[in-house]
Amino acid sequence: MASKFIGTDAQAAAWKLTVATEVVESWVRAQVVDFISVSETLITGRAVVRYDIQNAPVKEFRLRVPAAYTNVEIYGVNIRRRDRTNDEWRVELQNKVRGLFTLTVTWEQPRTGQTNAPIDIAGVQVIGAERETGNVVLLARPPLQLSEKSATEQLQKIDTRELPEWTGLSTGSALPGGEVPVLVYRYVRPGFKLVVEARRYEEAELLQALVDNAKLTTVVADDGQMMTQITLAVPQQRPAKPGNRTAARLEGVVGIRRRAAGASDATRHALAAAHRTLGVRRHTSRD
Repeated sequence: MASKFIGTDAQAAAWKLTVATEVVESWVRAQVVDFISVSETLITGRAVVRYDIQNAPVKEFRLRVPAAYTNVEIYGVNIRRRDRTNDEWRVELQNKVRGLFTLTVTWEQPRTGQTNAPIDIAGVQVIGAERETGNVVLLARPPLQLSEKSATEQLQKIDTRELPEWTGLSTGSALPGGEVPVLVYRYVRPGFKLVVEARRYEEAELLQALVDNAKLTTVVADDGQMMTQITLAVPQQRPAKPGNRTAARLEGVVGIRRRAAGASDATRHALAAAHRTLGVRRHTSRD
């Protein structure tokens, strides 16, 4: 508040102003990103809650975590205490904060029943915020696949590139455990419900092939480590001329840096020579 004095005479100079103070309530907006990892026996979650605090600082935050979640932990800066009442958690800080502030919630939920049984997904909610928006990211490690069974209208499917930059998750990126984003959603108000199905696909069997020739070449280092290269001649049927066979040449490296423990130099070099003499390359043959 500001005032301007515009009087010119001496009596007007003796001005007086009376003001009163009032407490301004804090205005809190929250953005939540739930990372939910699904495996065959366990569901683990990590919710990153990003607060935007305006008007007045706050010292206490409240969260609602589903009662089915176990081993709940809440991390943040300057946390004094954490109290739980049923599914509600109260987090008290050492000092009041204003601006951007982040809390991280981790939890676990054991899976029961069959691998392909439906899974109910629920996120961490913020209590007392003027507005809450967020994202849900479902992660899985191949060959486990996740598919949506049902979802409420609050959820909207998005691409990984539409996630906030501060999440640190980019398109096609894999987490340290080998998990990748499978389903990604956005919601504009809390209280969503999501049901997914986890299905484990068996690995495809390799096609059987006949090897005409095999050649193994082994290089032995002075310290006893070996690296073996294998060259295979595999007959390949030509669709246009069934009577012809072409031997496809396949090369690979096996036994990388395998140590020949206890072997002498003469033994190791003799082994390498024996591998080099195995087989003769034959590129084509005709029946």
